[in-house]
Amino acid sequence: MALLTMTVIREDGTREKVTAGPKQQVAFERARKKGMGAAFAGDGLFMEDVLFLAWLADKDATAKAGGTVPLFDVWLDTVADVDMSGGDDGAAPS
Repeated sequence: MALLTMTVIREDGTREKVTAGPKQQVAFERARKKGMGAAFAGDGLFMEDVLFLAWLADKDATAKAGGTVPLFDVWLDTVADVDMSGGDDGAAPS
């Protein structure tokens, strides 16, 4: 199982790298009732799936740092984009 690194781009312009590892990927599959391969391949890709996985990764990273992330729909109001390229854009890993 590969780690997926994403960059969450906030409405205020800040960028934060988050990683979806096994815990977040299993949580995604349980909640979405579909496998990662089906969710992220070809015509099966829904923006909600991308954002949900980023939310799970952001939520867990923030919890490890002692913070909290709002519920998914509220969190969406704070996000401008999610970049799944995994490239290094200078943002600090979380």
